[in-house]
Amino acid sequence: MAGRNAVAAVSCALSAAVAAISCARGEWFWMAVSAFAVFALFCHKVLGTDRGLRSGLLAWTIVPSVLQLVFIAADEWFLPLSDGTIVLSGIPLFTYLSSLSMSIQSFASGFAVLVAADAAGRFTIGKAWMLALSMMVTLAVSGIFMFYEYIWMYCNGYPLEGYQLPTREITHWANGLIMTFSLVAAIVGFVLFTAGYFYFKGVPKESLTEETA
Repeated sequence: MAGRNAVAAVSCALSAAVAAISCARGEWFWMAVSAFAVFALFCHKVLGTDRGLRSGLLAWTIVPSVLQLVFIAADEWFLPLSDGTIVLSGIPLFTYLSSLSMSIQSFASGFAVLVAADAAGRFTIGKAWMLALSMMVTLAVSGIFMFYEYIWMYCNGYPLEGYQLPTREITHWANGLIMTFSLVAAIVGFVLFTAGYFYFKGVPKESLTEETA
């Protein structure tokens, strides 16, 4: 129990740090992703159960925060990651790296919520369905990001409408910024679903949770 509380505290602190640093850099959507991550850590209390995702699995919620902090540090030290010098299909590499972190965080948070909800008796689903729904959560978060990114670009004067897009390159670039997270989320979600399916195969569902304080 004490070990799980320590893991949750570290994960919460790192999520808050990522949100604060990202917002300072103008990457506001990380506030929503981190808020979801913090909710997932303590959602068992909201759901009225004393069982939550066990500490060994909860530790995975730390991974995306650490990754994002490393990516941010690398970008601050090596600006070509985000200034357009290093691109993949016309989109800065940092956009893909940040999308990777958000995808992993969304999947891990969704899985933690689903496990706690199952333990609370809100519904009963198998491990494979938990993983599948976690993948859907990841895609849903990326879908919300699409609307957020479009509105943010529109409010900041980016060319988005047909008459504002003078060249194919600009059209590709604008669409890429909006769609990159969804592309990465689809790939990461499928990989994590597949890995989780084989990892949890033969593992009792009850072993996914443990008593919490």
